[in-house]
Amino acid sequence: MNQYIAKTYTGLEEVLAAELEKIHANDITIEKRAVKFKGTPKIMYRANYECRTALKILKELSSFHLDTADDLYINALDIPWEKLIEPSQTFSIDHDVISEFFNNSMYASLLCKDAIVDRIRQHHGIRPNVDKDKADIQITVFVRDQEAIIYLNSSGSSLHLRAYKKYSGIAPVSEVLAAGLIALSGWDPDTPFLNPMCGSGTFLIEAQRIAQNIPAQVHRKYFCFKNWPDFDEERWELVIKGAKMRILRTPPTIIGFDHHSDTLKGAKTNTLAAGSFKFTQLYNFDFFKYQPKIKKGTVIVNPPYNMRLQIEDNMDFYRKMSRVFSEEYRGLDIWILCPHEISLKKAGFKIRKEYTVYNGPIRCRFANIIV
Repeated sequence: MNQYIAKTYTGLEEVLAAELEKIHANDITIEKRAVKFKGTPKIMYRANYECRTALKILKELSSFHLDTADDLYINALDIPWEKLIEPSQTFSIDHDVISEFFNNSMYASLLCKDAIVDRIRQHHGIRPNVDKDKADIQITVFVRDQEAIIYLNSSGSSLHLRAYKKYSGIAPVSEVLAAGLIALSGWDPDTPFLNPMCGSGTFLIEAQRIAQNIPAQVHRKYFCFKNWPDFDEERWELVIKGAKMRILRTPPTIIGFDHHSDTLKGAKTNTLAAGSFKFTQLYNFDFFKYQPKIKKGTVIVNPPYNMRLQIEDNMDFYRKMSRVFSEEYRGLDIWILCPHEISLKKAGFKIRKEYTVYNGPIRCRFANIIV
């Protein structure tokens, strides 16, 4: 079995670990913004195709200790790159480097690039070219202090890109974060899911896919592992077939609304692209005037942050939200995603529990509200 690491966002590590356990990954270990695991190529294929909270799946090629910066070149040169990259293919190198040996982290990528080129030229007489935008083979150099790991990126571009977001809106939430927050909420798909201030519809689409067990990457065509020399097309087709056979046909109750008509049109565009439109109820409603018809279910709301979407008075806005929830949403399981500096208690909310997550660069709280 191979050693892999799946990258994710802060606060979603345990959710991702549970997803990997579900697809039968082995030796699962939670790390900061990542989960390590072991598995066969089939498990790696499934992780890319099915895991909703993974950003990238990286395969470990080599790990080693550094005494000098040059040790990175020496150890990278020992990797049999001629068996991994054809001279006709392109490659790129990403880096995540914090070490006193590298004042400029780009230097670590340069050393690894030189090792790859030198090794392949030695075996084939010619070298592959670098393509920074869409390389056939993508490599990650990870260095922390004196410890280095070189990975192959099996995913390619970030797995938060689900190929359905035709309209991003002003302040879109990541698909991976939306799926992770729904999982943290503990939503039971047999009950309704309500998303006030639904924006571009990401929560609605991810909820529908979770409820019907639709693979996260059902619309994605490109993965870097397809360019690897050991790619097994037949095994990959079986993974796709198996995942599609596990899709559930019973539709959930998914409700979203937004006060802005243009935003709602964008949500309709995205739900159509995702194949979720016919399973989703979308309305042009004002949160402060809407009276939910459901008596049980889960509510997730991601209000404006007064950053890209402006609101006049943060605290007054949240106090009004608190009153609406206490008057109209009793019996529902309510969750709010908001910037960490917002004091929900001062706004009148009673908090059952909360998680710290990041919406892009913004540190946020994901709080379960008692009404």
